[in-house]
Amino acid sequence: MIHELESLRADTINIMRANIQRMEKSITEMDNDLLRPHGMTLHGMGIAKKETRHLEDTLTDLQKQLATLRQELHGANS
Repeated sequence: MIHELESLRADTINIMRANIQRMEKSITEMDNDLLRPHGMTLHGMGIAKKETRHLEDTLTDLQKQLATLRQELHGANS
């Protein structure tokens, strides 16, 4: 059980790092778009929404996994 928790923790850290890198990329792209001269189209704004949705889905999945592991731990301790 401890090994599973450590494995889940490592996976969570890796997923969060990847998500942070994606967010940094999206922020940089948005910043570049906002710095363009007036009159240029701001394409790529949908990227931030897609990345946010992906991050929310990932966090929801991780919360479900943690809840399942907590239930298993409580069941093992009973």
